This record gives sequence, structure tokens and C-alpha cells, in this order.
Amino acid sequence: MYRKEYWKNLKEQLIECLRWIVAGIFVGATTGGLIYIFQLFLFLGIDTISPTLSHLWGVILLPPVGLFLSGLVISKTSSRIRHGLVRVFVAVHREKGIMGILSIPVEILAYTATVAFGGSGGREGPAIMVSAAWASNLGRLPVLRGLSSRYIVIAGVAASFSALFNAPIAGAVFAAELFFLN
Repeated sequence: MYRKEYWKNLKEQLIECLRWIVAGIFVGATTGGLIYIFQLFLFLGIDTISPTLSHLWGVILLPPVGLFLSGLVISKTSSRIRHGLVRVFVAVHREKGIMGILSIPVEILAYTATVAFGGSGGREGPAIMVSAAWASNLGRLPVLRGLSSRYIVIAGVAASFSALFNAPIAGAVFAAELFFLN
């Protein structure tokens, strides 16, 4: 009797392990692809606008235009979504990894408007926000139901960091450090 239970439990654990491996590959690959598209969109915006920043009038006029466009995008959507990395922390620790999908285009557009028009900012913040929202929504797919959305979001963040900086080990350490340490 004990052996039958042992093999049954072992089989269930192996199936669960395989589900997590497949989910990790799926979330990592799609999130990495999304971050690649995010970077292409950003570089397209920079390449389009940056020639005008070589002129004095471009340096004076374009940053306020970018600030206005970024503010416009955020103000039109701020009643429906929250912004920033704090939103990711809240989603992971208090809301079981649930985030809205609307934050993906908002973050991409606002960040691109800011940086392309001469503003300063790092890529990691918006990339983490975009990947967390993407992974959260992937976690709602019927195939991934039953798995913890919190861990799926963490896997997505690790994948985005890995894709952004071409450093997979750093992505895993960053995600573990960011979400598991108090």
C-alpha cells in the first residue's frame, strides 16, 4: 500500500515539475520577445527624433514636448492603472500577482516619449513593469491556471531582465533578490 502511494505522489510531483518547466519556458520566451519589441520600439523612437537634438532649438524644445506627451499618456490612463515598480511589488506581495494588461502599451509609449525626446531614464523600470503585466496576464491563461501567478510574474521579470541586459543569471538573481528578500 505504501509503495503505491509513493509512486502515485512521485508521479504527481513529476507532472507538477514538468508543468512548471513548460510554464517557465513559455513565460520566459514570450516575455523576452516582448522586451525585444520594447527595445526596438524605443530605438526606433530615438533614431527618429535624435537628429533634431543636435540643434540648439531641438535641445530646448524637444524635452518639454516629450514630457508633455508622456504626461498626456499617463494622465489619460492613470485612473485605470497604477504606474511604477511599486505597482509590481504590490501586485506580487498583496494581489497574488494580478496586474492589468493596459499598463503594457502605456509604459512603452510613455517611456519612449520621454527618452526619445531627450529625457533621461533607465530601461529596467519600464521593462520590469511591462514584463510583470505581461506575465500576470499569461498566468490567467487556462493552460497556466493552477500555477501561482505570483511566481509566474517573478519568472517574467527575470526573463525581461535577462533579455534586457543579455545576462540570464543576473535576471534570476535580480528576481529572487527583488521579490523574495524582505
